Amino acid sequence: MRTLYDEEQEKIRIDKIKRTVNSKQETTFQHFLIESLYTGSKEWSASPKYPNKNHHFITVTNQTSKKSITFDYWQSIKQVKNASPKDLLFAFRSFLEDAISGDQTFKDFCDDFGYNNDSIKDQKIYSACQDSLDKAHQIGVYNISDLLETLSNEGIE
Repeated sequence: MRTLYDEEQEKIRIDKIKRTVNSKQETTFQHFLIESLYTGSKEWSASPKYPNKNHHFITVTNQTSKKSITFDYWQSIKQVKNASPKDLLFAFRSFLEDAISGDQTFKDFCDDFGYNNDSIKDQKIYSACQDSLDKAHQIGVYNISDLLETLSNEGIE
């Protein structure tokens, strides 16, 4: 669970990047403004053979409540740094898929995705999904399945 201090530190870090990098894209989906800020400064290393520094901060703002959240997102290593509107919708969909997974019990999560319910590493992955669920709730997203269905109907899969 993220603390208020963690969130403030993240906002400070994002503000610093905004002052040094000028690569921002945005789009809307329903009443959400989805913005991408390319940093290229944070490596995702799921595969040491193919390190990916194509990092973005994605900010989703509920335009009705004015509440917003931010999450990390890495595009394909083949993708240029600027995200298209469709890329932003896909990032939002990925976030929602993580969030809906955090609404399960840890045992069900492990059973559904082939994780080991006796693994600390797998527990951390599950906790990250729960953090995404908390963030979704912060911006007023409670019926994630409906949003995912709408995105699918618009070809965002």
